[in-house]
Amino acid sequence: MEEIAADTAVKGGEDMVQKRGPVGRAVWMAVCGAVLLSVALVMFILRYRALEEELDRMQELGLRGLKIHPDFQKGPIDASCGIGMYRSIARRGLPVLFHMGDDRYDYSSPKRLTNLLRKVPDLKVIAAHFGGWTIWEQSLNHPQPENVFYDTSSTIPLVSKEMVYRMFDRFGPERFLFGSDFPMWKPKDAVEQLRSFDLGADVMEKIMYGNFCRLLGISED
Repeated sequence: MEEIAADTAVKGGEDMVQKRGPVGRAVWMAVCGAVLLSVALVMFILRYRALEEELDRMQELGLRGLKIHPDFQKGPIDASCGIGMYRSIARRGLPVLFHMGDDRYDYSSPKRLTNLLRKVPDLKVIAAHFGGWTIWEQSLNHPQPENVFYDTSSTIPLVSKEMVYRMFDRFGPERFLFGSDFPMWKPKDAVEQLRSFDLGADVMEKIMYGNFCRLLGISED
């Protein structure tokens, strides 16, 4: 905690550890630092288990969302084969954190996310990296629907301050979640980078904590 400069963290899963033995411990170790499931499990779901059954089990274990990295998996966000899965996820109110953007590929462009949301409009989404890593201008010029949040990871050191201010102004601070891309970057450094913008205490509270609670429907107390 000291190394990452965190004084608050998500805690839970003890039940799973006790009830499921070594398997439970392994799963909990994978999620104790976040409440988002990795794309590896999504691929496991699609290939080996009934989707609805696995999503039910995820919720029973207390998992609160999923992460999908289209560029690593070489699968477009709006691929037709995934629409049924996203509809099932949306029915449960689970958010999906998407890696967004890469100027080498077109798997996770802002336009593809918009296309997915036309087909699954009630899907809750977190668009990582200000909505488009290395294609931030595209993200700025292609705002997403109101059910899309943005995270701040792997962006602030790579773009101008003017671009960051423009994106906060365009999308609104109530739609941003703090992110660091740990272990790529240290969270304490990412916090300092965000603080350098002098956004004010109220805005920082939203980005660091309040918006996340609102997304998951949990109390801020």
